[in-house]
Amino acid sequence: ALLGCATPDESIEGATVERVMLYPRENMNSEHTLKRMGILVKYPDAEATVVMCHGFMCNKYDQVFLRQLFTRGRYNILNFDFRAHGEMHDGQVCTFGRDELH
Repeated sequence: ALLGCATPDESIEGATVERVMLYPRENMNSEHTLKRMGILVKYPDAEATVVMCHGFMCNKYDQVFLRQLFTRGRYNILNFDFRAHGEMHDGQVCTFGRDELH
């Protein structure tokens, strides 16, 4: 496993780790959605949720070690794959932010 990696099979004390599916619009003029996979680490008494975004040619696992910057149990953490990255990327194209906003 990668350093700090949270997978649905991994146990994190006091947290629930689950796979989530995100459905962003294909672009701002489309009602068509894309499927994006994510990992959510949830704590029962968390104050907020932090969304971590990976860089180009990376995926949701490449930056999860950054979870260590946040007080465990105080924040939920969501790591996800941008379009054309990670799982479920077939047929998708990265637009370097233009369509990733939506």
